[in-house]
Amino acid sequence: TGRAGRSGEAITLFTEKDAKYIRDIATVVRKSGGEVPDWMFSVEKATRPEMQRFQAEAPNRERISTTKGSRTAASHIADKKKRKRMARRRRRRESRSKAAKAQEDDGGGGDRSQKKKAKKEKKKLSKNKSNGREEAGGNDDGDFAAFGS
Repeated sequence: TGRAGRSGEAITLFTEKDAKYIRDIATVVRKSGGEVPDWMFSVEKATRPEMQRFQAEAPNRERISTTKGSRTAASHIADKKKRKRMARRRRRRESRSKAAKAQEDDGGGGDRSQKKKAKKEKKKLSKNKSNGREEAGGNDDGDFAAFGS
């Protein structure tokens, strides 16, 4: 049938056992404005007990498929939900990794960057000491030690 305002065709398949119910289907189609062949109204109508039995328990039939391996609407809906769920998880992972990368770029990368900074400072201090300078830029003798006191 047509969807979203488009026209289309609907096909109803039935077996010889279903023939007594075809009249009711034809009536619904005609009332909705569809074209129905006149022979469908000449088919013998189902009796009241047959209609009650039919309504009480749906007939158990094998699935009819027009394509090999076709699937039910329910399985398509389940797959669609699964794809959405997986996409949400993927977006969450991506946003987390982007946030972590941004934090590293800002210098707030956590323990690793702090350890690197501490290692650089330690190296700088040992280099200054080996050149004969203290961290403050002078030595323990005071500010005027170079001139003698």
